[in-house]
Amino acid sequence: DFQKLLSELNPTLGILISYGKILKKEIIEIFEKGIINIHFSLLPKYRGAAPIQRALLNGEKETGLTAFLLNEELDAGPIIYQQKIEIKEDDNYGTLKEKLKELSADFLIKAIEKYLKNEPLINQDNQLATYAPKIKKEERKINWQEKKETIFNKIRAFSPTPGAFTLFRNQPLLILKSEKVVNRNFHNYQLAAGEVLVYEKGLYVKCADSFLRIKESKPSGKKIITDIDFINGYRIKTGDAFGD
Repeated sequence: DFQKLLSELNPTLGILISYGKILKKEIIEIFEKGIINIHFSLLPKYRGAAPIQRALLNGEKETGLTAFLLNEELDAGPIIYQQKIEIKEDDNYGTLKEKLKELSADFLIKAIEKYLKNEPLINQDNQLATYAPKIKKEERKINWQEKKETIFNKIRAFSPTPGAFTLFRNQPLLILKSEKVVNRNFHNYQLAAGEVLVYEKGLYVKCADSFLRIKESKPSGKKIITDIDFINGYRIKTGDAFGD
């Protein structure tokens, strides 16, 4: 079996990235110096399967990479090395994941060097731990009764895939890019949450506290389109509504 094959190799050090399961103690102990795992968060924050999406959902301003020594608990082993990066306003799941992937090769080399030099490990403080469980479909659904910041973060957390979604004319509509409204006086428009404002060739949706501009969307079975194309193609007018 797999465990027997590993034992016959007599490995010194293992590297694990994006495996998604907890290895048994018997597997870990086969490696003389253990297994180094690379995780896409600043542990102990966001342990689990969806650290990038959860960081974006929560509006975090930074994230990073953590190299740690694997143990039997979920992303809880002692830390070897960490590297921080800024989360920018225009980052989404796709761009942030790509940035972390681009850093990971050099980061891994540094982590291995530090570990083999026996530099001190840092035990994680479990009291500071937060978790990033897998994303459920219902979490991707936009509730226009929420504040614009919450909806903005949801859209970028699930873009470009699997996509935050709403309903439009009883059909699912993926919302892939939005923009927070700044310096726009829309107080004269008495619209309910989820209702649309067409203004200067832009598509704005009323949220609980303000408006959010929808820059890119993807109707069911169609390609990604801009707000201007959506307005023209679907003959959108002020007062149309997203949602149930």
